[in-house]
Amino acid sequence: MNYHTLAAFRVEQTDILDRLLTESVAALLADGLVTLAAVAQDGMRVRASAGAASYPRPLDARALPRRGGGPGRRPQGRA
Repeated sequence: MNYHTLAAFRVEQTDILDRLLTESVAALLADGLVTLAAVAQDGMRVRASAGAASYPRPLDARALPRRGGGPGRRPQGRA
């Protein structure tokens, strides 16, 4: 598998991957295995070369679904 194959998969499966990550984090939170005391994002842009709209707003734990609940709301402003 090369970079292009992986990149194409990620682009084509954005909704599924987003839902999987959201549900996984929600389950870990519900079981008390993680907290959102410190959240980091890999690959953040340097402010000098990106506009303010390029930066995600802070993650709100209330936006995550409860374990076994319905779908969550994706925080606005995330890339």
